[in-house]
Amino acid sequence: MKYKKKVSPPPAGGQDRRLKKRPRWYKLLHEAVLNRVQRSFSGLKGRWLVNSFSFVVVILAAIVIATSIGVSTFYYTDVRQTMTSNVTRAQITMSLYLDSTDNYYTWARQYITDFKKADRYEVQFLNERGRIILSSSSMTANYEPETMDVARAIEEQRTLSWSGVDPMTGERVISATAPLIDTAGNIRGAVRAVSSLSVVEKQIVFIVVGIVIMGVLDL
Repeated sequence: MKYKKKVSPPPAGGQDRRLKKRPRWYKLLHEAVLNRVQRSFSGLKGRWLVNSFSFVVVILAAIVIATSIGVSTFYYTDVRQTMTSNVTRAQITMSLYLDSTDNYYTWARQYITDFKKADRYEVQFLNERGRIILSSSSMTANYEPETMDVARAIEEQRTLSWSGVDPMTGERVISATAPLIDTAGNIRGAVRAVSSLSVVEKQIVFIVVGIVIMGVLDL
């Protein structure tokens, strides 16, 4: 009966001992190959990290842009509709008291006195030439607004809204103007509502930042 020779496993560190027995040129070649492999792996990993980070940045930028457009459109539309609705209600109320200039002035003053939303926007009453005769803010009395909504609302006899930089204050505002027409079809003046956009824009920034933070945490 033939017995197979038992082969024992190589001792630990055998590879290192075998490498020591190799010629010097073999050792140099071995080290060069190892270094090359390590550098290649590190390069691929680095490129993967850069590409992944770039992809995340692009996604976040798209989220910020889309969110900013969506939120801005929603808020601006909501404010514009609110302003238009307010001046339309005032127009309907004042139409009952436009038979004379004195009555118009009296009821406009009463409207200003009873006005409860001065912290949200300013209401103005203008004469037929577009000059402010009464306002919930004393700072704009006898001032003639240069925004587009005033002149066109009086000329075209319809309610118009506008947003942009107010030439008088230099701040961004949104306004709506409704003409005041008596029963004979004559223009007696106009009622105008004005609100600063600074508060709205701060709310938009706050919402966008919050959405971006939640998006980052979900990634």
